[in-house]
Amino acid sequence: MNQLKNYVVPFFQHLKLERNLSENTIVSYRNDIERLFRYYPKKTEITSDDLIHFIQFLADLGLCANSLSRNISTFKTFFTFLKKESIIEESPADFLHKPKTIKSLPEVFTIPEIEKILNLIRLDDWKGIRDRALLETMYGAGLRVSEAITLKNDQLFLNRD
Repeated sequence: MNQLKNYVVPFFQHLKLERNLSENTIVSYRNDIERLFRYYPKKTEITSDDLIHFIQFLADLGLCANSLSRNISTFKTFFTFLKKESIIEESPADFLHKPKTIKSLPEVFTIPEIEKILNLIRLDDWKGIRDRALLETMYGAGLRVSEAITLKNDQLFLNRD
């Protein structure tokens, strides 16, 4: 396992440059892999049984099905990368199956709740004006916080008449 750590940086470069994954996804994948390495600090290779045992450990910690599914996706992606790079012959993650996850719609504020929140913001300085504009944009466009904080200037249509 220790020698597998040498391929973590190239793996994350692959995720960013070739797979074009978001920074949040890459951070999550990094956390998943680092936790696996901490769980098996002295192993020189990882088996399917090791991964199954680790996933069970995570489930026992109380990770929800979505988090377990992401961990499994991380391991499948990492070991598939190692296989394609001829670092390993077989992926120990091939036999992992994702748990069923429940897709629920996010809860949304009512118009009176949003008005109450917006009216709490002080508009006598630039931070208040910024915060109100951001909240109005998020609510009006239906953006998640993660989507709002990653908005780029070229994604905004500020000069639209």
